[in-house]
Amino acid sequence: MAVDLRAVAAGRPDPRLAPVITTEGLGRSYDSPSGPVPALAGVTFTALPGEVVAIMGPSGSGKPNPGL
Repeated sequence: MAVDLRAVAAGRPDPRLAPVITTEGLGRSYDSPSGPVPALAGVTFTALPGEVVAIMGPSGSGKPNPGL
């Protein structure tokens, strides 16, 4: 089904374009004996229907953290 661009231009967004996931300024840190260790800082993203999002990085870089 096509997006009604006239409705979008008139300020009536197509509900199929509503974000599936949105996060703004996500942060996560872990306690350690020497103090907090930041794993994430200021992560912001939006995923729309049909988009594929991949979290990539080296081993040990905290990729699972957004799901916590």
